[in-house]
Amino acid sequence: MNNSLLLTDFYKTTHVNMYRSDKIASMTSYLTPRGSRLKNLGINECIAFGIQGFSNYLKEEFNKNFFGRDIEEIHKEYIDALKNGLNYSNDMIEETFNKVKELHDLRFLPITIKGLAEGTRVPMGVPMIEITTNPEYPNMFWVGQAIECLLSCKIWHPIVSATIADVYKSIVKEAFDKTVDNGIAERAICDFSMRGQESLESSIVSSAAFLTSFYNSSTVCARGYIEDNYNDYEDVKETINGLTSTEHSVMCSDFAICGDERETYRRLLTEVYPNTSFAAVMDSYDFWNVLTNILPSLRTEIENHNGFLGCRHDSSEPVYALCGDMNKIGDPNRTPEEKGMVEVLWDEFGGTINSKGYKVLNPKVKAVYGDSITVSRARKIYENLEKKGFAASNVSLGVGSFSMEAIEGPDGQLYPFTRDTFSIAIKCTHMILKDGTEVPVFKNPKSFSGKKSQKGLCVVYKDENNKLNYIDYLTTKTKENITNDLLTELYFDNGRVFEKSFNEIRNKLKD
Repeated sequence: MNNSLLLTDFYKTTHVNMYRSDKIASMTSYLTPRGSRLKNLGINECIAFGIQGFSNYLKEEFNKNFFGRDIEEIHKEYIDALKNGLNYSNDMIEETFNKVKELHDLRFLPITIKGLAEGTRVPMGVPMIEITTNPEYPNMFWVGQAIECLLSCKIWHPIVSATIADVYKSIVKEAFDKTVDNGIAERAICDFSMRGQESLESSIVSSAAFLTSFYNSSTVCARGYIEDNYNDYEDVKETINGLTSTEHSVMCSDFAICGDERETYRRLLTEVYPNTSFAAVMDSYDFWNVLTNILPSLRTEIENHNGFLGCRHDSSEPVYALCGDMNKIGDPNRTPEEKGMVEVLWDEFGGTINSKGYKVLNPKVKAVYGDSITVSRARKIYENLEKKGFAASNVSLGVGSFSMEAIEGPDGQLYPFTRDTFSIAIKCTHMILKDGTEVPVFKNPKSFSGKKSQKGLCVVYKDENNKLNYIDYLTTKTKENITNDLLTELYFDNGRVFEKSFNEIRNKLKD
């Protein structure tokens, strides 16, 4: 096991001895999304999220695996890392370790983390997080930069996932505003990404990020993340839902026993879930036979069922499965497959016309396609339903791990999600020296402005167009004179974490 300070790149462990420790008392750094690789898709802002979760993680991780451990164990880990990993001499190891021991003796991280409020839409180039090593502990000036790798590793994915959820929400909202009377847009799409995420930890925080814009997720432990990191879980817990659903092992094993698909659906409707809405995957054998023959023969059971039956396809191309062949609209000889799921359910179970003039299915049935709905597919599904005269609320859609790890452009090009999706970087921009002098620090690579950093202290404000912008090259005194700074949300200070509300994030994203 490595102690918390070694959860980093090798080179970060070496910087503590490179800084001018005889001169520096404090350093301030900013995390900034420097540019969007998705700007061609119209995405040039990202959502601030994961800061609260990181702050809690930082406190718990260091209390348990650094401050809470015997210093001799930490000493051995540094010897192993620096001697065997970097070929350091014993003197160099001890020089590093003495500074680490001084932090261990302090018993807390002497840093302050401030930032924009979570749920803020952040333009490229605008600082999102400020990390300051507190000058009252001048020998600890290096600590803020020591957690840079850990912060970057932990926060880029929740930022991206919250941003993509916001993109989905804008698509849903547009469709609902056009075609739906009283539907809840936040329930239109469900996150099914857990099984395909790159790690368990990533799947949990990514799903929590998705829930900043939506109410449905199949990742059970996303609830625990919200409960652990926000102070209003009791208020939001009933708005975080999954869906009871069968899978092929259920449908196929039942068919193997009774040899009758109809009996499987009858049993589910009347015996297993008579009072619970559920989705049933229906394409284990012949999806269109289920929709046009088996389900109509169970009309009485479906109407008497206390809930709705979600009719789920799981193998055809989603847009075609839900909407059918758009080139054959009006053809009287269309097959059920060419009509698509929504139209077939309308033909078999009927429905109503809402005040906006769109068809709404019988509330006892709903068309479901889970796990495969990319951004481009979601947009196309709603566009096709509108063209066919159906409300967007007739479908329940699912987002899988692909959509939390990549996005597809209109030309089919894939844009994978990484730290570089928004070019997230953490750069030191300001120092206070031990004699009290303040010094701006900056990076400005010649002929490559995309990596230019801020200079000095920063404030973030709303300009005359109500867009976020920033001012840099400030000192402690000049920054204090600016009263409209938004980069002031306090998350972490000298080992303490400050409570936040998850509902406030959701409300901010409704603006």
